[in-house]
Amino acid sequence: MVEFRKKSIRQLKQYRNLTDEEFDKIYSELVAGETTVKEFENRIQAKIDEFANDYDLSDLKINDMLTLRALAQAFITLEDFERYFFKLRSTESLTDTNIIFIEKINNVLSSLRRDITNLQNDLKITRRI
Repeated sequence: MVEFRKKSIRQLKQYRNLTDEEFDKIYSELVAGETTVKEFENRIQAKIDEFANDYDLSDLKINDMLTLRALAQAFITLEDFERYFFKLRSTESLTDTNIIFIEKINNVLSSLRRDITNLQNDLKITRRI
């Protein structure tokens, strides 16, 4: 199946005049991109499953499911940025450039936290509610 797909893609106009080496490089990038997307989708689904453990998601309408998906993505992004931020702080010494960069990352983290709070309020899944 994979070989058939590769042959089908090879026949597309934009790839016909490429050498085999050029096409193989492009094809492997396409496949790697798909793998990355699948991994991200799996992370999103795992986060949604975590929410399902705490909340009844059976009655959510499509707009609520899309909001829940956005919330899951925001949490994943926040986790990734926090991991990156921790690594940056623990491996690099402070310089003028780093301080500006750290400040920008902090602003992104704060913005993500606000977005998460707003999405939780939209779904009415805050601790207050």
